[in-house]
Amino acid sequence: LAVFGTLIFLTVLTVLLNGAVPDFLELPVAMFIATIKALLVMLFFMHMVHDKAFNVFAFLSSVVFLVLFVVFTLVDTAVNQPSIQEYRLTTPITEPAAGS
Repeated sequence: LAVFGTLIFLTVLTVLLNGAVPDFLELPVAMFIATIKALLVMLFFMHMVHDKAFNVFAFLSSVVFLVLFVVFTLVDTAVNQPSIQEYRLTTPITEPAAGS
């Protein structure tokens, strides 16, 4: 019941802090609170706190690889976005051929 109460408290805190912090801090603060909530869910509702160390390692390593995938995707998008915009501006849009 304590974990559930903590999750409810953190949810209410996220909603209350929505307009109370400067704009550039809203996302980091919300993500920090969401990370704490996810950690509580993982430890108690998924029973990782009482599980074998290998299962915790397997779960956390999958999260690490997910984060790496997202970071690599964002970096690739940021690096190639100017090339994509330039291509769109210089390449004329052609209509598909009849019957295609």
